[in-house]
Amino acid sequence: GVTGVQTCALPISQSCSALNSQSSQRSAIYQPRLSFEVTGQKGFRTYFYTAPTEQCKQKSLFLIPKDSIIAYEEIRISNQTWISVMYVRNDGSTVEGWMKKKDFKQTGKIGF
Repeated sequence: GVTGVQTCALPISQSCSALNSQSSQRSAIYQPRLSFEVTGQKGFRTYFYTAPTEQCKQKSLFLIPKDSIIAYEEIRISNQTWISVMYVRNDGSTVEGWMKKKDFKQTGKIGF
């Protein structure tokens, strides 16, 4: 048999995009937005995902302990809680995506 065939007929990028849209409709919005900081030991990495599922991992985009993000919403899918986040880089550019809430600790609230 052939291995590694996607059971989903959509290309992976499209299914991630579709799942991302569906998830945002079912998520719990944070009011106000919350700030979180990456926990973990030196060398730990937590990755960005284009949608809240393992297949949508962005292997080149990750944060390390003490990095801070702004979280907009969360959704729980099969025993994993995901948060929709924005990270601001040193140069002011931003990265957005879904991350695993268990890799963070809440540090505060933003806005009112």
